[in-house]
Amino acid sequence: MDLRQDLEQIGKNMPNEYTDSSSQRFEAFKLAFSEWTDWDWASYQAGLYTGLLEPGTKYDKGTYWSNTPIGHFCGFILLGMVHCGMLLYRKEPDQQYKWNPDYFND
Repeated sequence: MDLRQDLEQIGKNMPNEYTDSSSQRFEAFKLAFSEWTDWDWASYQAGLYTGLLEPGTKYDKGTYWSNTPIGHFCGFILLGMVHCGMLLYRKEPDQQYKWNPDYFND
């Protein structure tokens, strides 16, 4: 099972993992970024974590691959998370993000 399937299974078992509490949202977000994650899936996760997307919103690749306000905003959220050191970023083999294990949420 790959990471995306693992996260989908977690979503089935924890129906509102991004709404229960801030600590649960934080842990779910860290899990979502435990491996290098392509930018479109990362944008979706950032939208869920911040509350921009409603819990239960289905992933739609077109939202992030097209010129949409939500896609742009989620991309800016990711850039902010990289800037503050929360996420790591790499360009190759694709634009990807990963949780920074050295980040401390003080």
